[in-house]
Amino acid sequence: MTTKVSSEFQVPERLLAATGMSREEVAQELALHFYREKKLSFGAARELAGMGIMEFRRFLSDREVVMDYGVEGLRDEIEGLRQYEAKFPSEGSKGK
Repeated sequence: MTTKVSSEFQVPERLLAATGMSREEVAQELALHFYREKKLSFGAARELAGMGIMEFRRFLSDREVVMDYGVEGLRDEIEGLRQYEAKFPSEGSKGK
């Protein structure tokens, strides 16, 4: 039996059992590894990890991974800040 991480990626149940990890944890560890190795961009790694922008930033920070991103990562960062501002508007931006 195989558990799907996404429609394109599958993890055999025997490997999940061997690692003692859930499929989500495996996806997150793969995303972390590929991001550290600069094989995936910030956006692609967070997509693989199944996390939102701010959640993936916290995940990287918790793992003491320095964010090193190019243009795509900067775009993700700006979008994350926009989402944060929309969710938690500051006093100066109210009524704009």
